[in-house]
Amino acid sequence: MTAIKSFWFNLDCRIYRIFALSWMCFIFYISHQSSSDIPSITIFYGQDKVFHFFIYAVLGFFVAGSFSSFAKGISFKEAQWVILIIFCYAVSDEFHQSFIPGRAPSIGDIVADCLGGIVVVWLVRLHSRSKINI
Repeated sequence: MTAIKSFWFNLDCRIYRIFALSWMCFIFYISHQSSSDIPSITIFYGQDKVFHFFIYAVLGFFVAGSFSSFAKGISFKEAQWVILIIFCYAVSDEFHQSFIPGRAPSIGDIVADCLGGIVVVWLVRLHSRSKINI
């Protein structure tokens, strides 16, 4: 676990920018699929919100890493920027979905997206303030 943590927390911020942009492209690609192209296997009610949460949590992690080294942690101002970027991308993603056949924008998706980003930013800030292993 320490080796994995060491790897992810010591990467250069430019690499995180590449990861963040790549993940944004992945989200765009997934969002561009019509509803008939997406398999609809329902395991539990609201599972799409959970997927949104985790997909944007990963994006939040990459965007947070693109600001500074995790070893130094991110400042409160950088955390605000990360959340703003997540929010803007979530809104643009839902706007984009309004043009895809069978898809519709959802405020609930934007909330789930933002919560994923906020939780990751909180965890990163918590990690930078303490020496506990997450």
